[in-house]
Amino acid sequence: MQPEPSVSLGDLLPILLRRKLLILMCVAMFVGATALWNTQRPALYRASATVLVTDPAEPVLKVGEAAQPEGVPSTETQVALLQGPSAAREIARRVAGKGVRASEVLGRLEVEEVEKTSLLKLSASAGAAGRCAAIANAAAEVFLRRNEAFYHAR
Repeated sequence: MQPEPSVSLGDLLPILLRRKLLILMCVAMFVGATALWNTQRPALYRASATVLVTDPAEPVLKVGEAAQPEGVPSTETQVALLQGPSAAREIARRVAGKGVRASEVLGRLEVEEVEKTSLLKLSASAGAAGRCAAIANAAAEVFLRRNEAFYHAR
């Protein structure tokens, strides 16, 4: 059995030098394509707000107290209400100056429960920083106003 011939760097260097124009053109093409793709891609901004689902009259829970007292809407209920069309219309009215429609709010607002807490994270994404911040802030305001109205009605 004959040993396999080994290839050294000295053997490869002349081959690479002969093909240097092709190699440089490929690198330039990939760099150019990446730069073009990055400049043509629309910007996407994300803003979020976190709210506490609790009685506004009692800002902190006492040690040993249940996080969700009886008769209080659960965080799952609050999530469903904030993702509904009625909340979307109210949020859109609050950010009317930014040209946001209720259908856009429904598509851009995410409401999620923070695991093992009474917190809700409200996140909005949009192509303009001001627009997504306005949606997230308006959603927090709508939640706080509705939460306060619920407790005052009790």
